Amino acid sequence: MEILEDKRLPEQTIALLKILQIGQSQIEQGQVKTMEVVFEELDKLN
Repeated sequence: MEILEDKRLPEQTIALLKILQIGQSQIEQGQVKTMEVVFEELDKLN
């Protein structure tokens, strides 16, 4: 991602962009769960 190489961006902005990039990559690779599945898993913990 070219924008991450821009030295003018504050460090926190770059960190947030990296998090978004990781999330997008996980979505593209199918490494996500639906909200329903997450809540079902949480209910099982109680």
